[in-house]
Amino acid sequence: GKTTIVEYLNDLLVELGLRNGKVVYKTAMEIKGSVQGEAETNVREMYRDGDGGIVVIDEAHVLRDDELGEKVLKAMMPLAN
Repeated sequence: GKTTIVEYLNDLLVELGLRNGKVVYKTAMEIKGSVQGEAETNVREMYRDGDGGIVVIDEAHVLRDDELGEKVLKAMMPLAN
């Protein structure tokens, strides 16, 4: 379901010239990491890897559940476009 929707959206955005066709899939746990400071580094790397494409975060709702997730969300805001 979700992956199919992302693929259709990606195809449409590429056709409109708005994205380059790259899709990066991450889980919330991959982004949060397990060590102090890792979350911010993971966010920067995620945006770098997905530059010009689409970034999909599976189970993103868990980012609201704890302090580390809040750090991820705060680090994402200035980079989102």
